[in-house]
Amino acid sequence: MGVIIGIDIGSSMIRGVFGEDVNGKKIKVLAVAERECEEEMIVDGEIEIVTNVKEVIDEILTELQAKVAKLNLNSVPSIDAININIGGKNIKRELKSHVMNFNVGKVMTDEDVNIIYKDFCRINHHSEAVDEIIHLVPADFSIANRKIKNDPKGREASGPIKLDATIFTVNKSYLTKIRQTIDSIIAKSNVYKSLEIDKLIFSGFAPAAAVLDNDKKKYGVMLVDIGDQITNISIFHEGRLRYQKQLFLAGGSITNDLSQAFRIKKEFATTIKHEHISLDIATINPNDYIKIGSDERTAKKISILNASLVVEARLVELITMIDAEISLSGVDKSEIIDGIILTGGTSNIDGIVNLFHSITGLETNFGNVDEYIESKLPETDRLEYATAIGLALWDIRSFDVFDRQKHAPPIQVYIEPKVIEPEEPIKEPKTNIFTSTKSIFSKIFKSVEGDEFDDK
Repeated sequence: MGVIIGIDIGSSMIRGVFGEDVNGKKIKVLAVAERECEEEMIVDGEIEIVTNVKEVIDEILTELQAKVAKLNLNSVPSIDAININIGGKNIKRELKSHVMNFNVGKVMTDEDVNIIYKDFCRINHHSEAVDEIIHLVPADFSIANRKIKNDPKGREASGPIKLDATIFTVNKSYLTKIRQTIDSIIAKSNVYKSLEIDKLIFSGFAPAAAVLDNDKKKYGVMLVDIGDQITNISIFHEGRLRYQKQLFLAGGSITNDLSQAFRIKKEFATTIKHEHISLDIATINPNDYIKIGSDERTAKKISILNASLVVEARLVELITMIDAEISLSGVDKSEIIDGIILTGGTSNIDGIVNLFHSITGLETNFGNVDEYIESKLPETDRLEYATAIGLALWDIRSFDVFDRQKHAPPIQVYIEPKVIEPEEPIKEPKTNIFTSTKSIFSKIFKSVEGDEFDDK
């Protein structure tokens, strides 16, 4: 794939990664950039103020361009595509099934597998629906009621082939809003004017491309990405995605709790959350405090212990909800051998790994992107960059099989019926009764007398 730009549109930050493909297995991160989002600009993962989002993404693309040009002596490599994440309440998921019959003994090919995917989409999603498919993620294939690993390519069809898969759809009008936002930025850019959106990728999937290897997916793993307003949960087992859920409780709720509990501005609450909180409560000195303000008389002193207890209470609520989702997933905890992998900015809170382990009983670790990137940039080690890196990696490490050109249901084009005007009836020539009578009598007399009829 060449060069890919990944743009992570988050609720509090928008981040960009400029990645160059390395042998189809890794990406070399040449540049990164980030900008803070204003309040209400993006709500629960969905764009609300389009004009502001345009400005921020434009700034990020410009910064990426400048950084790469500096590395490459004022030239920017040809960019193949841009991948952008999408999330929020517009995302819908449905587990569906479809059965197809092939001639017994037929050896399945790539084309046959694509026919199954295409028919699956045609049967389970109509083109006139208000939503559009963005992902098709297989769960299980069965041949003659026997489950098989992977897809049936290379196998003989010994009976009906069944596909169980999850379709992820997004509201069409919201997709149009995102595409128009990016297109309007690209249209006015000298460097990116030929660039097009390659894929819109669900936010919950992107970090998986960055931090989960095939072994983890095979033996069972739970990815938890804690953003500002959404926590995404993805459970993999036997190499397949088995469960996905968005929880609308995340780091922003912690910020609000601190702000309200101590009556401080949100920016101060954010600083406390990221720089001072520890969830190892027993190790905190009860006399330690944070001072807000430079004036000794008016400065507010906040106990680090009390602030940490506020954060702990909210995180206990969140982790308990996550633990409950494991039970709903149908995957037993004993099958999640590789435990929980954390990504997202809120995962940086000190002591969060131990808190997850104590509540869920599962081994918990931070996500590591080192296996799939070549970069010396310090930002790539930050958990909050996992989504943007995953977006840049998506074409190399995707577990989605949906191809919009091959599998999307055909667009129903309404053709107005042609009105056929009735042909004008053939008019019989008018007959003069006198002429007709003369002709008849002429024939009669001619036959009787043998003479011509004289009309005198």
